[in-house]
Amino acid sequence: MKLTGVTVGFEPNADVSWEGIRAYAIAKTIPDHEIASATNTPEAKAYIQNLLQPKIKAGVEQAMVGQLNGPRPVRLDVVVKRFAIASAVQRILIGGNHVMVATATLVDARTGAAIITYPDLVAQVVVGQGIVGTAVQAAIDCAMPQTTTERLIAEYGRSYRTLAGPPGPGGSAAAACGLFRPCHPGTACASNGADRRSRRGRTGV
Repeated sequence: MKLTGVTVGFEPNADVSWEGIRAYAIAKTIPDHEIASATNTPEAKAYIQNLLQPKIKAGVEQAMVGQLNGPRPVRLDVVVKRFAIASAVQRILIGGNHVMVATATLVDARTGAAIITYPDLVAQVVVGQGIVGTAVQAAIDCAMPQTTTERLIAEYGRSYRTLAGPPGPGGSAAAACGLFRPCHPGTACASNGADRRSRRGRTGV
């Protein structure tokens, strides 16, 4: 299979807690004390998602470079359910890590038929907690070449790549079921697709 592109969308009630909220407030000259209410509108959500969408697309594409190189063109559709960057205040007061939850579906680029779906795939970046941990984390973040957002998206890409990795020793169930090689009649992956459903909640179509 050959990956021809990545699309990114958001569930209707997607939970996005990200720096794009601040960008919207600046663009609309919203005072700090009104940000919480002013950014909880369809317009604000669309603005924030439009800022985040190309970042997720680019990050997932980068993570998948060199992973799908066969003759069959496929597309990866990612639908975001949650994208949360835990703020310094949150980590000091109640704790929390950076989390991305999204459904990833590999689709036949010619027919649009779903090949295999990983619902609610979770990626998490663990960060420092409390006053000391948050201060140390800030220093670490400053020294890193990637932003916090980029690291979380890259982690999601790695999580997907691990699930749908190439066949071989330790290869994934998805790879064994024909994602990276042809499915021959009489093999398990040529059946009704039930064996594409793993015990970890993945669903094949």
